[in-house]
Amino acid sequence: MTQSMENVSVTIDTALAYEGPSKIYMKQDLHSTEPHSWLITSDGSVFTYDMPNRIRFSSTRGAPRLMEAVSPGPGVNQDFRQIFRAAKLSLGEVDIPELIAIAGTPEMQQVKDQLASVSFAGKSKIGDTDVAVITGDWRSDHRFPASAKFEMYVTADGQLKRFVRKQLVAVNIPGGGQLAAQQVVTTWDVNLKVNGTPDEALFTVVK
Repeated sequence: MTQSMENVSVTIDTALAYEGPSKIYMKQDLHSTEPHSWLITSDGSVFTYDMPNRIRFSSTRGAPRLMEAVSPGPGVNQDFRQIFRAAKLSLGEVDIPELIAIAGTPEMQQVKDQLASVSFAGKSKIGDTDVAVITGDWRSDHRFPASAKFEMYVTADGQLKRFVRKQLVAVNIPGGGQLAAQQVVTTWDVNLKVNGTPDEALFTVVK
């Protein structure tokens, strides 16, 4: 994901792998003047993740990683989607590409709620790959009006290759007032391998 406004941009790279029922690896790296990393790991028995961001980045004492059992009690066995939901407030960003990659019922409902309108805008190419271009209005969820435009680039067999959101954002000035609204463009280039074989070493628990 790359987010740009005028001549300023930041990038978050996301790597995701999972294996049913309960193994997951998700790493995000922020590339900016203040880099950060976020990591979820599960070996199928326990999972670990960073402290939620509101605590992690406000603490002056450091923020240890959290660990939970995949099966915290009799008859309870969390799958990789439930682990993702438990830890997603500890990630750098979660948006439509990540929700589609996880592809649980709540995630797909969230995608549906964010796409306020959908139109077919023709065909294009990303590299050598033919894609259909879907455009429309985006909103943060169904309770709010649309606040951005989106472009979605999808292959004939339904694979998301790129997602773009364009939004006008007013910048507050310290001491009061606002600068004129600036366009923020956020682009996700996506490379999902459906039914791939992940490297088992990725599911090593990082404490």
